[in-house]
Amino acid sequence: MQPSKATMNTTPPFLDVARTIAKGEPPTWILIGLDHFSKFIRLKPKLTTQEATEIDREMLAAARYLIKWLPIYYDLEKQFGFECPDCVDIASNALHELTELLEKDISEAGSGVGRKANVQQRICASVVVEAWRLIHGEVKPRSRALSETCIAYWLACGRELTDEIDDPNNWRRSVHYVLREGEGVREVLERYRMSEK
Repeated sequence: MQPSKATMNTTPPFLDVARTIAKGEPPTWILIGLDHFSKFIRLKPKLTTQEATEIDREMLAAARYLIKWLPIYYDLEKQFGFECPDCVDIASNALHELTELLEKDISEAGSGVGRKANVQQRICASVVVEAWRLIHGEVKPRSRALSETCIAYWLACGRELTDEIDDPNNWRRSVHYVLREGEGVREVLERYRMSEK
């Protein structure tokens, strides 16, 4: 899939970031990936912590409801030979993980333990880390260059500096999170990379 001229015209703000990641002239897929994810980083949270917690509670109730009633498909299979769709297994497994995550988020919000993660900061770090990993094969999580590239991408996305964002040391938490948990961004960047071959 070749990028259109319209897509290429939107990438110049990210050219310096892409060059830093690639340590030279970047492949087009990095520019497209940086542009693709920038819209998520530009978003500013509109929910208060209380509103976000209420949404978490509603999602938890919905997940528990599905966990309770999805097994009906298994009963239909046993009793009537109805073939249980694969998506029921997938959803059941995912719902158990989701309920644990939501319960933890609700508990932490209620106790005041820890800070809510800056989702945009995690997305920003994910894009930089995964692009770096796809280009160079490895990522050094304590690398100052990596943290500074995260800051540069943050600014290129039109976000402002704060004391927290400006300190490269504060990006390490997001980088470590990405190395443990972040796969979705990698998959999108990998698709862009493969389409260029």
